[in-house]
Amino acid sequence: MADAHNGIAFVYYRLKQYEQARKHIKIASQLGADVPKELSEAIEEKTR
Repeated sequence: MADAHNGIAFVYYRLKQYEQARKHIKIASQLGADVPKELSEAIEEKTR
């Protein structure tokens, strides 16, 4: 389930829906997914 949220976050990021990406990257992290640092940082940069 965690990896699914990680994938969803990536798709939302590519669609430029950054708030949705941030929501799912947070869930993925909470569920224990190995979230790529680059993706997490890119999403955070876009939602500042």
